[in-house]
Order: sequence, then structure tokens, then C-alpha cells
Amino acid sequence: MVVFRPLCLFLCIDVFAFTAAAAQTSPPVPQLGTCSVFLPNGRNGFCSVELSSPAPDAPATLTLNLTATAGPIVVAGYKIAETQNYNGAYIGPLVELRPGDLFKVRFLNALAPAGVRLGHHHGAGQAAAQDSTNLHTHGLIVPANNGTATSKGDGDNVFALIGRGQSLDYNIKIPTALPATILDLPAGIIPHPSGLYWYHAHLHGISAAQLSGGMSGLLSIGRADQNVVGPDDSATAALRASIDVAHLLLRDIQITSTTSPDKANGSPALWTPFADPALCSGSTVAAADRPGFCTGSDSQKIWLFTVNGERFPTVAVHSGKNQLLRIANTSASVSYVLSLFERDAPGVRLPFELLSVDGVVPTTKSGAGAGPIAPTAESLLLMPAGRAEIYIRNDQPSANARHLVLRTEGLHTGGDASSGDDWPEVNLAQVELEPSAGPAVASSVNLAKQLVQAESQPKKLNDPAVALAVLPPGCIRDIDVSKREHRRITFSQQASNWAIRTQIVHPPDLVGLFTPQQFQASDGTSVGPIPFERYLKDDVVDWDATSLGAPKHVCVSLRTGHGQLWEIFNPTAELHNFHIHQSKFRMATPDDLRRYGVDPQSVVTNSTIKLANAKGADDLYIWHDTIPVQANKREFIIINFEAEEQLGRFVFHCHILEHEDEGLMAPVEVIP
Repeated sequence: MVVFRPLCLFLCIDVFAFTAAAAQTSPPVPQLGTCSVFLPNGRNGFCSVELSSPAPDAPATLTLNLTATAGPIVVAGYKIAETQNYNGAYIGPLVELRPGDLFKVRFLNALAPAGVRLGHHHGAGQAAAQDSTNLHTHGLIVPANNGTATSKGDGDNVFALIGRGQSLDYNIKIPTALPATILDLPAGIIPHPSGLYWYHAHLHGISAAQLSGGMSGLLSIGRADQNVVGPDDSATAALRASIDVAHLLLRDIQITSTTSPDKANGSPALWTPFADPALCSGSTVAAADRPGFCTGSDSQKIWLFTVNGERFPTVAVHSGKNQLLRIANTSASVSYVLSLFERDAPGVRLPFELLSVDGVVPTTKSGAGAGPIAPTAESLLLMPAGRAEIYIRNDQPSANARHLVLRTEGLHTGGDASSGDDWPEVNLAQVELEPSAGPAVASSVNLAKQLVQAESQPKKLNDPAVALAVLPPGCIRDIDVSKREHRRITFSQQASNWAIRTQIVHPPDLVGLFTPQQFQASDGTSVGPIPFERYLKDDVVDWDATSLGAPKHVCVSLRTGHGQLWEIFNPTAELHNFHIHQSKFRMATPDDLRRYGVDPQSVVTNSTIKLANAKGADDLYIWHDTIPVQANKREFIIINFEAEEQLGRFVFHCHILEHEDEGLMAPVEVIP
């Protein structure tokens, strides 16, 4: 069956300044084109679905035809002359899958020689590299299926380099039996977590420009409303019957045009692939007068902040309905500090209920019992690649409509006024709540509980007898927990690029608690600081470290991979955003730190690191695949490497992609 609906991005109407008139004329939030195992039969040129049997819950194969191309796109009323994008659109299709499904991507690189310089690619062949690309399924715990001497590798393999005119068929199986302990749940197996993920280009050196031009789309595991649950089955059914779901894909793009945003209607524009973070600095325009864009001293240089490719659209919440917003920050570099404000009382934030972060529903620290009531927050920091599901209520009696504004509040990323970037304050969308008759007492929204099946892990993954007898030649050994070792990742800024140092560190004694500064590097475990390019030989990672001066890389064994403590240290003068592929992690608790000899009094731990004024989250583990690391700060995380799907070679990096492109990335290998 086929499940693609055309994007409406080419048909959306104008938006005017944020006034009372705007509340009436702002267009509805565009619906994303969708490729889904849940939609009815049909066929077209973008995707198709084949079921393995007639049973409605039978595993399916969803095939997406994805073409990387260079050409014009339409964004918020502007016809931009050229970007690199997918299928000739600013936003790729939303893909909906379930655990057990096979996600096939028939990927074709049809990029023309770039008319604008996109960045720097490592190694030789700079011009050719401008027309190369690849694909990453962000946040999924799926096999990398790395390439060999004769194959590019067809899993979530970011080391594939697909040149212009080349193609690659990706085959990514969504797991049904991950070890439950990967989320610190009781022993057993769980299906892949249901939530919001995404896919995007990931070619080192030019990933930021390709992403901002349109090379990404959303990916969802499970039904869109799957994480909306009540205290029992009947309450869950009632809640799901009374909600509307909207996907909000946040993306910014800088352009040059002689037409102002309020008059854009097929107006010509040129793309600026190297975004200027200071473009709107010094502007005296209030946020209320920034409906989806800002400008600086040159009014022809415009920074668009779009929702599903439209500027300042409206999300309509119907009478008696509640609204689930599934939000993804797909910007290459911009961080969003998201809050909801009353339009007529802009200084007052409205709390919302948080149902998931980075594709995973928070779990209870005990791992047992029914899912608790969803926590609330007033603000949400979504750095690049961050996702969240938030729940907005309109089920209380109200005789009048309510007018809310979804705003990014702006963020200075430097440790002081002279460093870092200034991300502007911008109104992103209107949320219009219609008058409602009730009911007066609404059902609580609970966190969806992961159902653990009482099946043991395959022996081959947790038996020391099956661990590798010899460490691969390019590997640095793994952490030795008996020595209270943990891994330290240090971000570093060099003269012309960014770099990472990796170390295994240990306390000065096996007894007692110590500050991070007292930990010492274990012999033979320090590498760097070096940029990612130093790991390369002939444009590929030298995994065996055979070339002269080649560094070894981080290796983690599934045998010793549970509960690893990683310290992410940022001594630089600006904010970074740590991300690792094929994995989830949570913030370390004081008990975690004590177990590794770290004095909790010497570090700041924040279990709700992305949330402001969170309530009801004290007994929760909030799982992430990206976290902010403030300037001159360090964060401690707990990460579990236990699933067969994690075996292989991938990377960790800063997901501010201008930093990643300039070297702030390192390879990692997971072995048995």
C-alpha cells in the first residue's frame, strides 16, 4: 500500500505582522507529506508499503525513494534559487514505522555541481565532495551495518560517501527485542521506544549546509498518539479520542531578497548557506513584531524561522479537544528555548505536560509500577536535533477563545558577553484554543510505560566467554569499573578548528570521593585533542591505526557496557551539544557518581537539564540522545551499551553542525 500525500509547502499563503489581524489571517500549520505503515493502500513515486501477511499488525516493509537534488525550493512565500534538498522540497516526507518493520531507502544522489560553496570536506577532491552526501537515521537504536572493501554498508552507516550519480539502498530494521536494561528497566526485552526521530544528511564537512538547505525529514516509531495514555485503558481511549496531533518541524534559513516577508508570494531569493548568527544582533524590533523572521541593519538579509516550511502559522485547538505537539529542532545550528505565552500577556508562560524527550518516554527510577502522571514544565531547551512531545489542554470550561504564542526566547551561547552566538527571540506559531464546554474534571495524562517481556538476553551478548579474545588493533581498551574508571570527553577549540580529547580516568584511590579535577588519566588511554580529520586515511577512518601517527579510537564492549559513566567536559567559551549515535543516555544521579568515586558535592547534576520549572520529574529518568553542555561546565551521563544493534562503528559529536563540520567529532566502535 502507498502512503504519500503531497507537501502543502508550495501552496501556503502569506503571513502578516503579529497583530490582531494576523490572528485571523495566519495560515494553518502545514501538514507534512507522510509515508506511513498506518495509512490506506495506494502507490506513488515517493514511497510504498508491503505487508508480510494480511494481519493488520504484521511487519511491513516501507520503501522510501529519496533523491538528493540541487535546485529551487519554496519556503514561506519565497522561491529560493538553489539549495541542496530532498525530492525538490524544503522538507522530506514524515516516515511512520513500527517495531518489526523494515525501513528501506532507495537513495539517489542527483546533485548538480554546487552553485554555492557549501563548506569544506576532508581529504582530496574538494569540488567532488561538494556533490557528495549520505544519510543518518537520528536517534534510532539500529545496526550500523558498516561498509567493507566492496560495500558501502546499508545500515545507519554515516561513513558511507555517496558521490554524484551514485545510489545506495539502505535497509534498516526497527528492533522488536532490545534489552530492557538499555533504559535501566528490569531484565527482559522491549520493542524499540515509540517516539519522534528524524533522518538527515551527515557528510562531515558539509553537513550543516546540506541540512539547512532541506536535506532532512521526520521519522516516527509507533502511532502519533501512542505516548498519550491515561491511568487505565478506558481513560487512554478517551484521551486519544479527544486530541489532535500536529508535527512541528522547526527549521531556520537565511536568505537575501528585496521582498519583505509580509509581501513574499513566489518572490525570488538567494540562499545564504553560511548562516550569520549575528544577523539580527542589535535589532530593536520587539519579539512581538518578529512573526517567524528577523532582520538586522540590512533589511534585505532575512532570517526565516519556519514551522513545517511556513512562517508563523496557526495551530487550531478545537473545542473540547487537547493538542499533542510533536516538535523537532531540525536546525543545523540554532537552539530554541520554547515557551507558550498568552498573546495578550506576553510575560506569562503557560505550563505544558511533557510526554517524551528525544524519542523516549521518561522512565521511573524504580523501573516498576504504572506510568506516573506526566511532568509539567514552562520552558523547553531544544538544541539542534532535540525533540519533544508536549500536551496542551483545552478540556476545561472556557467561554472565550484563548490565543497563545509559541516563542523561542533567544539564547546567548557564550560563557561571557564577548564569546558565543546570540540566537534571536522570535515568535514561531500561534496556538488558537477555541471556547470549550468542558468537562470540568479532565483525566490525567500519564507517561506511557515500557512493557518488559520476561525473556533473557541472548547469551552471545552478555557472556564473558564470547567476548573478543583480542582487542582490535585500533582500539583503546574499555573502562574497568573495578578501578572506578569513567570516560572523559573533552571539547577543545584550536586555532582553525574544533577538536576532542578522549580519556579513561580514575580516582587517586579506590576508597573515598574526589572532585573531577583529582581524577587522573589511565595509561595508554588518552587521545588528542585532535579534530576528526586526524582519524582519516584516504578520506576514511583508519580503524586499525596503521598509518604513521594515526590515533587509536574509543572502543566499548557489550560485556562491560552497562551503566558506563561518561563525563562531557566543555572548557571552551561557548555552548556545545553532545550527541552519540545508536544510543540513549540519562543524566547521572548522585548515587551514580559515588559509585565511580566522584563527589556529588563537587559537580552540578540536573536531571531536567532541558526543562525550566519542571514539576513531577524528581523520580524520573529522562533519556536523551543530545544534551547541552554549557561553556566551562561538565555534565555526567550514564549510557548503556548492551544491544546487538549497537555493535559496529559510528560517532559522537557536537550537534551544532558548524562545530561538527570543523572537527568536533570522534569515532567510536562497539565490540562484543
